[in-house]
Amino acid sequence: LILKRFEIPDVPNTHSTPEHHRHFKLVSETTPEMVRVYENTRALPPAYFVYETRLAKDISEACRVMTQHSYNPRKTASVESPEALLPERKDLTYDDVKVEFSRPDVNSVEIKLVNEIEGLLVVSETFFPGWTCTDNGKEITIYKTNGVMRGLKLSPGSHNLKMTYMPVGLKGGFILWAIGIFLAVFLLMKMRKTS
Repeated sequence: LILKRFEIPDVPNTHSTPEHHRHFKLVSETTPEMVRVYENTRALPPAYFVYETRLAKDISEACRVMTQHSYNPRKTASVESPEALLPERKDLTYDDVKVEFSRPDVNSVEIKLVNEIEGLLVVSETFFPGWTCTDNGKEITIYKTNGVMRGLKLSPGSHNLKMTYMPVGLKGGFILWAIGIFLAVFLLMKMRKTS
């Protein structure tokens, strides 16, 4: 789903592409090592908008849902939290939402979009504790989506999203460091007053 490019060593009798692997396009080939680099033409974009959700209690169930033949990851997302579920809708035409994705540095992501109907923005990156997100300056919840990805439930409107990563241990360590500095200064001042 996520992988855009990958490489495999040459294996005898693999020059023909099976029908179900036609979306892997050969982009380069090296000699004498004979390593082939393929592009997955069906790879999902870094962030995309969906209007349908399915509830899965854990990653195993999410994988079962996503491997069903009828499942289209470009239109539907599997979520593990009931709060992330979208209302079921029928006979609605959904416009493809243009998503502007940028990565200023390794620990932050910026996304801009305008949507007319409530939906879920799926970010094709790993869900992990320590990630936070703000929407137009207001903090919002990140939901585990498709087993391992991040999802943001967005109401209709214009969104300026900023996702940042700060490891939980680092945050705790910084707080302890600040308390330690404060106590050291306090004790030094107290010792000067008594001497």
